[in-house]
Amino acid sequence: MSFLREHWELKLVALVIAIALWIYTNGQVRIVRPLLVRVTPAAVQSLPEDYRVATVEPAQFTVFVNLPEGMLHVLRSDLAVPRLVIAADSLGKGRQSFPITNRLLGLDEDFRIERVDPDGVKEITVAFDRVDQDEVPVEIPQLLGVPEGIEAAIALSRTRVKVRGAHTLLQSAREHGQRILFKPIALGDIDKALATMREERLELTPLETGIEVMEPVVATVTLRPAEGGKQVVSLPVQIMAPRDVLGRFQFEISQAQVALTIRGPLNVLRTLHPETDLGAYVTLRASVEPGVAQELPVTLVAHDGLTADPATVRVTATLR
Repeated sequence: MSFLREHWELKLVALVIAIALWIYTNGQVRIVRPLLVRVTPAAVQSLPEDYRVATVEPAQFTVFVNLPEGMLHVLRSDLAVPRLVIAADSLGKGRQSFPITNRLLGLDEDFRIERVDPDGVKEITVAFDRVDQDEVPVEIPQLLGVPEGIEAAIALSRTRVKVRGAHTLLQSAREHGQRILFKPIALGDIDKALATMREERLELTPLETGIEVMEPVVATVTLRPAEGGKQVVSLPVQIMAPRDVLGRFQFEISQAQVALTIRGPLNVLRTLHPETDLGAYVTLRASVEPGVAQELPVTLVAHDGLTADPATVRVTATLR
């Protein structure tokens, strides 16, 4: 027993230190911290290039982690991203499940997962499939921002496009007659008083469906004023005649104001200001007989695309 008495002071100090460390490590305060786990296809690793992730379930859940308070600094955020490494022997099965563990979530060994919300979630399941190609019809997108009174037509550069995606996804699309959908076309500032045809060309953006569109689709949007509108306006009538005729005669018009039915694009008519945008006149012939009334057609002065229904006024000339 002499070996116990040798250097007993050092042995006593070592024993005290060991007891203190044991008390510290087992008696330290532990806390529970929630961690949000988001699982995206980007977390899946080791898939061959000709494979794609089809589904990941669950896509999101919360783990409640019990950890020493002194290790709280180890958690850099309240978000955990798992590392899902696909094994080669799982490729033929098309799926692989991963039990929810510290290692999967990249947590320290001293952390303890107490529970998972929602209850019953014990593993993450990744389904994947071989990438395939196909040709799928496209759907004409919705057109937004067309002013009232403007007619719009859309023509696409392709009616079918080459696509790439998971084999099962493309197979389902074929069976259900699914088309490639695009984001709506939002037109910019369109002049409400557009009087002539206008074309806009733009490349369409496919909606996110898990199917990759491999070819660009360009839409040509043709805008033109909608026909069929009419508006009755009252205009003063001017006289046009040779200078010498105007100098020799003075004229009396049966109607100082003439009511004209103006026809043209709806959008142009809606923004029409007759007092500044329109004019009306009659043209006198060089041979004018004093006191003889002439029934003359009224001519409209207007923007392109506007016409007037036929109208006449009587003009009588008298010598000055």
